[in-house]
Amino acid sequence: MFREDLLEKHEKLQFNILKKIFITNGNVTKEYLCKFFNISLPTLRSNLNKLSYLLEIVYYEDVKLIISREKIILKYNKQVNLDSILFYLINNSLKLKLLKYIYFNNFNDINGIKLCKEFSISLSTLNRKIVECNYILKEFNISIKNYKLNGCIMQITYFYYSLFTNLNINLYFKSQILCKLSLYLEKYFNISLDKISEYKLQNLLIILDNIVNKKHNYLTAFHKNNIKLIKKNDFFYNLVCFFNKNNFSLKKSELFSYSILTFIYSYEILNYKTIKKINCTIHIPNNNYKVILKNIKSIYTCSTIFLNDKIKLNLLNLCHKQYFFKGVFYSNDKIIINYYIEKFSSYFRVNFIEMLLKTIYSKNNSKFLLDEDYFRICILLILVNIKKTKFQIYIGLAYNNDFFNLLPNMKNTLNFLYEKFDVFLEEYNYNSQYDLGITNLNYNFLSKNYNYIYLITNLGIEHDIYNLSTLLNKIERNKIKETIYDFNITKYFKLN
Repeated sequence: MFREDLLEKHEKLQFNILKKIFITNGNVTKEYLCKFFNISLPTLRSNLNKLSYLLEIVYYEDVKLIISREKIILKYNKQVNLDSILFYLINNSLKLKLLKYIYFNNFNDINGIKLCKEFSISLSTLNRKIVECNYILKEFNISIKNYKLNGCIMQITYFYYSLFTNLNINLYFKSQILCKLSLYLEKYFNISLDKISEYKLQNLLIILDNIVNKKHNYLTAFHKNNIKLIKKNDFFYNLVCFFNKNNFSLKKSELFSYSILTFIYSYEILNYKTIKKINCTIHIPNNNYKVILKNIKSIYTCSTIFLNDKIKLNLLNLCHKQYFFKGVFYSNDKIIINYYIEKFSSYFRVNFIEMLLKTIYSKNNSKFLLDEDYFRICILLILVNIKKTKFQIYIGLAYNNDFFNLLPNMKNTLNFLYEKFDVFLEEYNYNSQYDLGITNLNYNFLSKNYNYIYLITNLGIEHDIYNLSTLLNKIERNKIKETIYDFNITKYFKLN
């Protein structure tokens, strides 16, 4: 699920048009947008006019669309957050209002007539919106049934936690138990919880308290079995005792303790060293984490600077979130995520990720299913922050400084190379050996100490970047095939 899925169809299109213009450096042709979104020119024109009006309401003079005969140019103050328009639209979304109302009135009797009066809509509109909400909720294995939330307590908690966090929705009241729990955790682990961690715990406790003890909500056999597995864990046992002492029933104490444990492992609430002290006894997510870490260490010649505790925590969180919960609520929009995929994907990274997926499934006998798209994008973004593989590409750069506009273009090209590929780049040296030479000189003057040569065209940065990307993927593939790490996978991924 993406945040923009809560919008009406026309609003979603307008938001996506804005984001697409933004990631193309604020300058794009109408023909490109029509082709990308599969819409006619009149439809584009109509949506651009509506978008211009929205920008004026939300940003005043800070963001403007300049529409010419062929092009659209986005002019904006660099300090402006373009997500503001999304939150403006979402706050008026009937789907969001319905999801919030049903959650906050979970204790009350709700019927169709009451909801129609609340939102000033017809019964047919209400039923249509419930169908649309249930389409969104399906991947989370929950639903709205008889105007009530129906499904596993853990899944409902997970969905609303994701909804409130990703949309910056404040729960204006504090959980009474939060202060005691924060002090307990600080004393137990000898740490100090920061405000963000307390905020995450507060949201979890408030959401849980509003969902438990409803006959239409339940724990699945999967979660009941997990509770049995961790009953001997010291941290879990002590948490249960803590809630018991605060007048929670044993059943409720176990549920809250289990929920806190799953969220601590799935979200960045405690640091890596603290989580390792808990020593959770659920094997599948821990084994998946070890598989990923082992494979990264086998191919990356990592120092502790790159493979640090922050990255290890990200991996641990990913493995446990994928194990404990069904469904994904992306914290960014689809246009931007696909932009990241295109920007950071290389032959090596894509094939390494596919190899990880195959390995994880083989270790778990295919019984454990991942959300593969989410897994791919998360691992890709983690790999971007880890440098120096066994397939690092050595590049020698020989160029003439006098070329008009070369240096700005070269700077952008180098940034692209570092983000997308594992490269070591230095000024060309006649005594070194390179996988690739890049030059704007007559290469006959070079000593041919390279496997490939690329002549800078000066036809524009996008032209050179495309050609270099194709060439570097070829070099990566050849370097991998020369080793035992022949992944034999060529599929590139994209969110549909």
